[in-house]
This record gives sequence, structure tokens and C-alpha cells, in this order.
Amino acid sequence: MIDGTRGFSRRHRRRATSLLFERESLYVSQMSERSTPEPYLIYQYRACPFCARVRRFLDIRGIDIPSRDTLRDPTAFRELLQGGGRTTVPCLRILKDDGDFEWMFESADIIDYLDRAFPA
Repeated sequence: MIDGTRGFSRRHRRRATSLLFERESLYVSQMSERSTPEPYLIYQYRACPFCARVRRFLDIRGIDIPSRDTLRDPTAFRELLQGGGRTTVPCLRILKDDGDFEWMFESADIIDYLDRAFPA
């Protein structure tokens, strides 16, 4: 349930959820129109234990990498499927020097890569 919708009818909660997704989709589409994409982006969702493992590593190391929630953001879900070819999370999207993206899916591989990319 969305915070602040307790006490509303199911129809009103559905409408509030719909408006929230529309607003998030608009924000994501505006962010994706940037001329320079982020060098790193993590596709994840909150309840995934492997995603939590990567987030914990990022928190411990103090690494700030933007993330997209594939369950709450349909645009992020489509980006992951189109770019990476599957919807498995966590996924690290890496911008390579030639402008192409590399998609890394395993949490242990992501942590090893980030450990080398951001030495302590």
C-alpha cells in the first residue's frame, strides 16, 4: 500500500498508484534524455537478497551509483530487458569507452568489478 492512502477505497488507492507510476515514468524518461548517460547504473528491487548484497557493499564502501527499481518502474524494466536481454537483478550497466553498454548480472561479479573499479 502506498504511504498516505490508508482509509481510501480500493479504487482511489489504484488511482494513486497509477498517478505515482505515471510521475515516475515521466521522471525516468526525462532523465534518460540526458546527453551523457551515467557511467554506472544498477537495476534492482528492494526485496531481492542479491540486490541487498550489492547495496550493502556500496554502502560500506561509500560508493554512490544510481539505481533503478525494476518492479516499480516499468521503463527501467523495459531498459533492462532490451539492453541486457533478460530481467535478472541485480544488474550493473557499465558505459564503455566506445559508448556501448556492458551488462553484468551476478551479484558476486558486480561486487568484484566495483571493488577493482573503486579501490579502497
